[in-house]
Amino acid sequence: MNANDAAQQIARALKDRTGIDYSVTAGRGTMRSWIVIDIACERRGLPTARAEREALARHLGYARWEGTILVRGTEAARREHIDRALGPDRSEPEDSLASLLMPLADDPGRGF
Repeated sequence: MNANDAAQQIARALKDRTGIDYSVTAGRGTMRSWIVIDIACERRGLPTARAEREALARHLGYARWEGTILVRGTEAARREHIDRALGPDRSEPEDSLASLLMPLADDPGRGF
């Protein structure tokens, strides 16, 4: 999945969960594989911007806002943030059997 596809999925998941449009964009230039997540541009200068950013951080499972949320340009980081945007109620409990299994495609013992 490329950065643009992941950014669209993150934005859609956040919108579905919160009803708020957040700015989720794929980077440009040397950062083109990274994703930047923030509040909408038109709200960044408002007095409520800090509180909105704190809420965004909580929606993504972070304890607090510590600056622009940058998603590394790796498949794992993109999938992690898609899952974060979908919310904690979507993921399986940590102690489930599924969390212990390795996907077949990542199994180094398989000879594909």
